[in-house]
Amino acid sequence: MPKERVLVVCNDNDTCQKINKNLKKKFSEIAYAKTPLETMAQIEKTSFAAIFIDLDDKKIKDSRIIEKIGAKGDNTIVILVISKKKIALLPKIMKGNPYNYLIKPLHPYEINIVLDSAKRAHSLNKEFKALKTNIKELEDTIKGSGQKVPSSDSKGGAIEGGPASLEAFIEERLNRFIKKLNGAKGANFYDMIITEIEKPLISLALKETKGNQIKAANLLGINRNTLRKKVTELKLSIHSE
Repeated sequence: MPKERVLVVCNDNDTCQKINKNLKKKFSEIAYAKTPLETMAQIEKTSFAAIFIDLDDKKIKDSRIIEKIGAKGDNTIVILVISKKKIALLPKIMKGNPYNYLIKPLHPYEINIVLDSAKRAHSLNKEFKALKTNIKELEDTIKGSGQKVPSSDSKGGAIEGGPASLEAFIEERLNRFIKKLNGAKGANFYDMIITEIEKPLISLALKETKGNQIKAANLLGINRNTLRKKVTELKLSIHSE
């Protein structure tokens, strides 16, 4: 990554030194921040190709700094750094986002491997966002019982004689994306894809039942409490008619 900047957010000198030693030849500049305020000031001032965030610092971990960085745009690679004893916190921190991570103590070769993997994951995330637009086509499939699932060409146009089953339709849409996924470690794409399919499915069930959660749960074949939990997690609006 020539002529690009990297930001290291941490208070651990050993971690900072190891990252600096491995990345100083890859980036034109390595900046540092020790607090959430310093981090946001750096991000406001300039753009970074990658940001390393040490989550062992409680102030940084509790600052929602990752969400704030994400809100600034999706052109920055985020790599989390965490100690082995705190690794169980990662799913909650990631919240379905494809962040790569390093486990302390850091090893030089791992920093480079994870950075390369993060670059691939970052590219895949862009592919995933494009895939989300195709998922909207599932709405007609779910709503129109018995209708054929439309297939699309590379330009998004319908193809006659395309796959008629929901399974074939999803497989077709995911095929290119999954091939590119190979080799990208530490990316939580499974949960991301499940969530994106789950949200329109539940939303449509609620629309069909006019916001009646009992009927929607029966339609989906799930427990009412499970449906209520999903509605909250996915931040779905319920409009009763």
